[in-house]
Amino acid sequence: MQLTVTKTIVDEKYIVKFDFGDFSTIETEMFVKFGEPSVEMGGTFTVAGSTWTMEQGEYEVKSDFPVEVVFDTRDNVNAEMHANNYINEIKSRAFSSVNVWKTNLDNFTGEEVVSL
Repeated sequence: MQLTVTKTIVDEKYIVKFDFGDFSTIETEMFVKFGEPSVEMGGTFTVAGSTWTMEQGEYEVKSDFPVEVVFDTRDNVNAEMHANNYINEIKSRAFSSVNVWKTNLDNFTGEEVVSL
């Protein structure tokens, strides 16, 4: 599984797009058994004494991505700094969520034959 972060600037807006892909066969099988890992994309963020809040939302890595977030310099003079901080935080959250999800083990599936 890979997380791709695409960054662009358009019309004084710092645009960040997150997308998950390149799922392995094992990961695809795990989606069926255990569901998809999710990433919280909102909350309160702080960098260099500047704090801001983004709307809460859990996004599943296969079903809900790509996700695009816009930081507008007309609304926020620190848009670039906030965008970079946000990218680092979401990468960290994604890494943690996926690693916890990967610890799921299927100790149930199988077949038992009983002689009677």
